[in-house]
Amino acid sequence: YAAARLLAERLESPDEAIPLLERAAARAPSNTKAAWRALSHLVGLLEASGQWEPAAAVRQRRLALLIEPDSISFEQVRLSAIFDVVGRADRAALHAARALEYAPEDPSTLERLDRALLRLGRHEDRLHAWAAQANADRPAAVRVAALTRAADIAERHLARRDDALALLRAA
Repeated sequence: YAAARLLAERLESPDEAIPLLERAAARAPSNTKAAWRALSHLVGLLEASGQWEPAAAVRQRRLALLIEPDSISFEQVRLSAIFDVVGRADRAALHAARALEYAPEDPSTLERLDRALLRLGRHEDRLHAWAAQANADRPAAVRVAALTRAADIAERHLARRDDALALLRAA
């Protein structure tokens, strides 16, 4: 780990540090600060060098070490963003949905989920996500915006005008 940090930071050779960090992460006992530090530095170097799929694999390993809901949500959002970059809308949607389980009030994650589901053509799932947001205990403005969004999806993408009108009336 120390050698990898020296390579990356002092000698400015992050590509040479990556294999050393992989070895350090593999050798460190699970659920230790050493494992966390090695994985954290490794994911940083991988993302900085644009190696998105290996970075996602490391983030998934790091996710197993987390117990705090906010940290889990953050890691799921980052995984969703990575899979969005590599063009895996299915995995992006999966991780965005998991992030919403831990932080249901996060509007940017809901938007991320909506974009991924739109690319997949899963408009019914989009409608359900926005309806769930509208039915949750949220401020009135948030609920109205969610109902309006659900109505738009019902009309434009699902051709269900009656449902759209019902949603707009509810708004």
